[in-house]
Amino acid sequence: MEFFAASPEVDATALLKDAIVVAPAISFANMGQLVVDVLVNSALGQVMDMQRVGYLFSKRVAPMAGAAAFATQAAGDLCLNMEVYLMSYPLPNSSAVQKVAFVQQRTSVLPGQSAAFVREFVAWTKLVQAASVLLLAGADNMLCHDRDMHVHRIKWAGANGPFFNDAFLAMIPRLPLADGDATVWDATRGTGLAPAMDREAASQHMNFLSFVLFCAEGNNVPDAVYLASCVAQYLQLPPASFKLQLPPSWSHLFGRDPSVSLFL
Repeated sequence: MEFFAASPEVDATALLKDAIVVAPAISFANMGQLVVDVLVNSALGQVMDMQRVGYLFSKRVAPMAGAAAFATQAAGDLCLNMEVYLMSYPLPNSSAVQKVAFVQQRTSVLPGQSAAFVREFVAWTKLVQAASVLLLAGADNMLCHDRDMHVHRIKWAGANGPFFNDAFLAMIPRLPLADGDATVWDATRGTGLAPAMDREAASQHMNFLSFVLFCAEGNNVPDAVYLASCVAQYLQLPPASFKLQLPPSWSHLFGRDPSVSLFL
């Protein structure tokens, strides 16, 4: 995996050292990609230190180029399959500044390449000396037998804690380990790269956390906003200056509403 900085003279480690790397798990309902889109568009559209700092290249990910995705981009701008955005902000009641790197992956991993992709992704986060990885996943709620699911639709799993905001995690249940299962992922379907990323991060001693939202496929905009709000609170984004804003590109997700005459 290679990182190409928007400014060639900038070193990736200098940019991303001690950052929390937020990425989609390429999972059920495209939940991770939707949430990253919301968070990136929201930060770009407000008074925050946020910019696209480069691109990732992996021969294991399908190539793609498309139209501009975010409100602040010009009409002629392009988005690529793996973009990296960097945000910096002051932590509450502290003089410390936190860095968060958002990796938006818009295409899937090629068949048979998932294990190799996970290895190189975790190795890249180690190379740039990132503080941790936060992976965002959706899961199929039709295949979940957890009685608590309707109360707590968001759960988490992690390796090599402590985590950035343990106080917030204490309010969210962990993925349960069912009787007879080897891992918490065995009873959860549709989480994409999250189980493999969890194992690889543990083996490479990288701090790893995944938020999993149980949902159904369809109009997942409300689900994405719900999980994005959870991520914003976990990252301690300043509530006075950070408001969620949907990307304008989402206007093409579902097409036009059906004609009212169909229901008359």
